[in-house]
Amino acid sequence: MRRLLLAVIFVLAALPACAEDDIVLRQMGSFHIGGGWSRSAASRCARSCSRRGVPARFDPNGPYQVEQMYVQYSCQRTARASCRS
Repeated sequence: MRRLLLAVIFVLAALPACAEDDIVLRQMGSFHIGGGWSRSAASRCARSCSRRGVPARFDPNGPYQVEQMYVQYSCQRTARASCRS
């Protein structure tokens, strides 16, 4: 964990400083692409969350949405110049 934190700090310190203005968004949203529905035909079972817990009935059967891709986008209000120096 400590190595990861040091690596992140090193990368952030190496990045060039960009404009100090905030980024203002015009639009932000998300959607799914493709995919379809699949039906599971697994057997029902009883599972407990702890060693001595009361078993709960679990029924995995039913429709599931599969093979789709989630997309999240954001559009800036105005175009900005590149940060490269």
